[in-house]
This record gives sequence, structure tokens and C-alpha cells, in this order.
Amino acid sequence: MVEKIVKRILAITGAGLLFATSFMPLTTTAVSDTRFDGNDDYYYNFCTNINLSERDEAICDDFYDYLNKKNDDLKKELEEINKNIANIKSDITVLQTKLNSVLSQIRNKEAAIASTEAAITKVETNIAVLEQQIADREEDILERDTTIKTRLGAVQSIMRVNAFADFIMGAKSFVDLIRRVEGVNDITSYDKQQIRELQEQKLLLEADKVELDNQRIKLVEQKANIEQEKATLLTMKASQQEMIAEYNTKMMEWEAQQNQVCENMEEVQGALKDLSSLKNLKPSPGWAMPVKTASISAEAFYYPASFCSAGANKCPHLGTDFAASVGTPIYAPANAVVLYVYDGCPTYGGLGNYCGKPGSAGGGNQVYLAMQVAGKTYAVKLLHMKQGSIKKNITWPSPDGKAVTVLQGQQIGEVGSSGNSSGPHLHVEVFYFGTKSLQKVVEEFAAKPQFDFGLGFSSAGLATTCNRKKYVAPCRYNPGEIFNVKLGQKF
Repeated sequence: MVEKIVKRILAITGAGLLFATSFMPLTTTAVSDTRFDGNDDYYYNFCTNINLSERDEAICDDFYDYLNKKNDDLKKELEEINKNIANIKSDITVLQTKLNSVLSQIRNKEAAIASTEAAITKVETNIAVLEQQIADREEDILERDTTIKTRLGAVQSIMRVNAFADFIMGAKSFVDLIRRVEGVNDITSYDKQQIRELQEQKLLLEADKVELDNQRIKLVEQKANIEQEKATLLTMKASQQEMIAEYNTKMMEWEAQQNQVCENMEEVQGALKDLSSLKNLKPSPGWAMPVKTASISAEAFYYPASFCSAGANKCPHLGTDFAASVGTPIYAPANAVVLYVYDGCPTYGGLGNYCGKPGSAGGGNQVYLAMQVAGKTYAVKLLHMKQGSIKKNITWPSPDGKAVTVLQGQQIGEVGSSGNSSGPHLHVEVFYFGTKSLQKVVEEFAAKPQFDFGLGFSSAGLATTCNRKKYVAPCRYNPGEIFNVKLGQKF
């Protein structure tokens, strides 16, 4: 029995560990049995039933053997996971594939945990039923035992030869004599039947106790399984976070390199050749929210540590993310001149999607604005917009060659998830130029289009934040300060 318990627990525990390795390409070959492949949930549930037949017990033994065989190469597979995690850091394309695979495995593992929890509940119910059944049988056995002993004691008291003779011969009549003799025979026959039933109850009691032990073994197995499954799930999520952190770091480095040169300089210069329209563009007295219904999902200027490379406390995120559903209107935060528009990316991108070039690589569909607010000059960068929504609201470049302007509160596009984006949101960056004239900022951008306005991408952009430069222009302004919003805020 002990050997069987150890065998099953090892099978269940090892199966949970083995699941954690399945999201990596492994060189080992898993031992399979076509009866069980893809049917683990069914057999977990099947093998926790009460009073299985010998044939069914044999099937369950085969199932646990199947799990044990799959665990033979567990150590080698875990070592291979660590090698894959190390190697994957050097290849961003492979990293994206692995992220998707891990996400799928996490969902499967969460479903497996739910199945195991259901199996545990079932076994606990079985145990409760058996414990009550055993208690009832023990009470019945005690009652029968007491009754039989009492009756046998009474019979023995008259079964001594003299007492028996006195009892029989003490009859007052022949009819009474016959009744006394038959009564003794009836009592003996009844007691024999009670003794037989007592023995049957004791056998049933022993069978119940054996089954109770089996159910308790299964409960230990299932609890060991779910603990391992939960530990495996935590390992998978930790691996996912490590890969996401490495991915984000690599993507920011890649974006910084790609965005140094404008590949469509002629288009930008042509769109900003005639700046006469700026004469009629009035400065805005204050800022307006670019999105009216959203929540702040990420702040400037850092991602949280969970998004960064292993060992890094935080990593660059140069804007503020306004999370909102696809199609949510985006408005001009001030009266502004349109510096640049890109509207050629699908509405939904994903991690590793570089669409947005020319422009900010990975920024998806994007708009760049320059404006004067409360006597100071700024530029605003808006990324990840819905495809077609910008062109629907802004005609850029202008057919007559004049710079395109928009008014504060005018819709300029819609929220999307284009480019390097894991979900619908508007990424906003703000650049501060102090008292430099709006026309001068526009002319400088037209002469040398830089999508960082010369203030750096990624880690380099952190050195030019306004708080570090004590708000000496030019610098990167925190959008949270401009729009008075914080992480987690909803509006």
C-alpha cells in the first residue's frame, strides 16, 4: 500500500512540474500512451471515484505509470528551460513567439488547477460520506453486539441443566410447556440471525475503512498535485515577466536606434513649407484632455520594475498611457499646427510590431502637434491610434501646401492598439521649448525632422526630462503634470 501511495504521489507531482516545461522546445521525447494523451482531466476525475472495479483500478495504475514515465526526463527538461530563457534574450523575434506560447500555457495551467480543485472537492465529499457511513455502521454494530450479549446472557442463565429443567417443568399446563420449549428454540434461532448480520456489518465496515484509506490517498495525491500546479504557474508567470521585461528593454533600444533618421524628410518639409496659417492660430490659455474617458495605465518616465530587464529596478517609458477602448475619440489638447501624421498601420498591432516607420517605429498610427499654451511653446506626440481615424479627421498634408492647424477640442483621431502595443491606449509625450516661438519650433522640425525633437529616445531621453533639467528648455515634460493625472486614475 505504501509503495502504491508513493508511486501515485510522484506521478501527480511530477506531472505538474512537467507541464511547466512544455512551453519551451525540448530535445527529450515524452513517453505517451494514446489512451491518456490529452485526456488527463478525465482520468484524474475517473480515478478518484469510489469502489472502482479491478479492471478500472488497473486502468488507473496504468495512468499513474504513464505520468511517472513522463517525469523520467524532468530534470533535464528543467535545465533546458533555463538554457532557453538565457538564449532567448538575444533574439527578439523568438522572444515574441515564446511570450505567446507562455501566455497560452498559463491559461491551460489555470484550467488544470480548476480541474484539480474540482477533483479535490469531489474526494473530500467522498471522504465525508464514507466517514458518516462508517460511524453509522459502528453504531449499528455496537447496538447489535449489546443486544446479542444481553440475550445470550439471559439464555445462558436458563441453559444450565437444572435451570433449564426447572424452566421447562415449571409449566402450568401442557400447552404452557410446549410454548416454553418453542420459545427457547425461537430465541436461539433469532440470536443466530443477529450474529450473522453482525458479522456482515463488520465485513462491510472493514471494506468502508479500506475505501476511506484509498480516498485519503487520492486526496493527498490531488493536494500534492494542486500545490505543484500552483508553484508551476508562479514559475511560468515569473518566466513570462522576465521575458516581457527583456522584450521591453530590447524594443526601446531598437526604437532608439531606428528613430534617429527621418525617412520621409521631403514629405515633412513639403507639408510645412507655407507657414502663413500660423498667423491665425491663437495660443491656448490652458490644456484640454486628449481623451475624455480613460484610465492611466502607465506613467512617464519609467515602467514598473516588472516590465524591465532582470536586475533593473526600472526602465524608460517616456510618455503617459491613457487606456481606453478602441474608437474612443482623441482631441487636440490645444490650438496646434500639425507637424506630422502617419496613418498606415493596422488598428491592432502587438508586442514586437514595428509599424510606424517612418515616424516613431512601433508607435503605430501617430500625430505630432506643436502649440503655444499659456505663453510657452510645446510639442505633443500621440501614438497607437486607430487606422484611418486620423485621415478621417485631419487632411495632412494640405492640398494647397499650407501647414495644417487644428483647434483645441477638435477631434483628430481615435484610440487604437497599433504598432508595438499590448492593448488599446493613447501614448502621449510632451516636449517643452520655453519661450521659443511656435514658428521657430515648426521651422526647425521642418529643416531636420526628429521625432524626439533632439531630446533623445529610450534611456537617453531620461537625461533630458524637465525635472532633471530644472525645467530649463528644451526638455521632456511629464504629461502627468501637464494633464494632472496619475497611475490608476480613471476619468
